[in-house]
Amino acid sequence: MARAWAKFTKEQVLQAIEDSYGIVSQVMRNLQRIARDTCEWHTAQTYIEHWAETRQAFADENERALDFSESQMLGLIRAMDGPMIRFHLTTKGKHRGYVPREERELSGKDGEPLIPKVIELVMGEETEEERRLVVGDDGEGDDSAE
Repeated sequence: MARAWAKFTKEQVLQAIEDSYGIVSQVMRNLQRIARDTCEWHTAQTYIEHWAETRQAFADENERALDFSESQMLGLIRAMDGPMIRFHLTTKGKHRGYVPREERELSGKDGEPLIPKVIELVMGEETEEERRLVVGDDGEGDDSAE
């Protein structure tokens, strides 16, 4: 019985990974072109994961793609693109305090003010209402224990 790994060689997979930007679909298309054979997405993914060398090459290609994207981002920053400057600061400048501030307004039912309930319990002297709140009794349970 022939092994499934006979369709593409490690060298073909390594060549297909080059300039794929770490995108499996691009590796798949490159394999089809290089080997002049059909290739499905899951097949390309399986071949990428099969050898340590191809796994590392794919990880390296992902990093190169990120470097490329970052260099394009820096070009936009140099061109004074405000949204890109903000994005860069909130993602890479967090350690300097550039984090988006989020404001939320809390309100009660139907927009009414939120008023916290303060319950003061003294051992043995709680009211029936306080006992129900603490114990979780809704007042409709069995009263036979009392």
